[in-house]
Amino acid sequence: MKTMKLIQNIMGLMLVPALFTSCVKEDMDDCMNVAVCFQYNADGQDNVLQNYIHDIDLYVFAQNGSMHSRIPIGKEYLTNEAKFKELQLPAGKYSLVAVANAYDRTEVKSAGGNLEHTFIQHPQWQSETVLPGQDENYLGRCEFQVPGYHTMQKDTIQLFSAHLDAYVEVHGLQPPLRSDEAASTGYRISIVNANAQTNLLNQVQPGQWATVAQELHFDAETQTYKTSGLTLFRMDNKGSIDESLCRHEIRLEDGNGKLITSFPLSEYLKENAKYIDVTKQEAYLPISIKFTPVGVTIEVPSWYIEDITPDWT
Repeated sequence: MKTMKLIQNIMGLMLVPALFTSCVKEDMDDCMNVAVCFQYNADGQDNVLQNYIHDIDLYVFAQNGSMHSRIPIGKEYLTNEAKFKELQLPAGKYSLVAVANAYDRTEVKSAGGNLEHTFIQHPQWQSETVLPGQDENYLGRCEFQVPGYHTMQKDTIQLFSAHLDAYVEVHGLQPPLRSDEAASTGYRISIVNANAQTNLLNQVQPGQWATVAQELHFDAETQTYKTSGLTLFRMDNKGSIDESLCRHEIRLEDGNGKLITSFPLSEYLKENAKYIDVTKQEAYLPISIKFTPVGVTIEVPSWYIEDITPDWT
């Protein structure tokens, strides 16, 4: 009798998992069948995802281009170690697109029935004449063919940068008269013809432009006016600068919008190609504007040159 009782108890324990899941042979509708993890290598070989990416929305598109779902990815999956997020999708073909760091300056907008015509852009792009810039976005995607029978498929979504970080410093202008004016100095940097849209294939849309502007703040220690957190969409295509995507004009203006000096960004990049590479994943665009008694010069900041060409002797 004791033996029979023990067998009954064991069989009862074996049945417990089936009571708490509908993923059984007779009903596969709720079985997880797709799993993805995320990777970003920046400009190296190692996964450094958590160093740069703090938020991901995963968009699932059906074969006809319609959006099936949007899935927020928990922070536990945004690690430098592969950790798979499991999903359940009906049979069919899908494109999964990861949109990273989509905060107040990012919306996903569809202008057609495919990824090429679905864009990330600033929510106020078409309603405001001047924008503060973009988020530090990253994009990645993968494709899945989900069969009609249950099988778990796994893939890694490799992310790529959709932005560059810009920085402008201005030397030689009169400091604010009072210290409390340092936060609102009366000078601003405007970037005319900045790219305004990037599609979910991570292709910048040519001919769609915005003006990005930022008030300069004054650094009393260096007696310099500076931008802070100035982020733009990219201007490269397949590893090189695309002239159709580099129409930017950099303008220094006073508080009344009066132009003080301006220059085309494309010329600046050509003249300083030795130091500045905006095709990198973590692209950085530094600019130094210097006013002297004899005129104004536009150059790469000296500290930046020293950082990338250290003196090893």
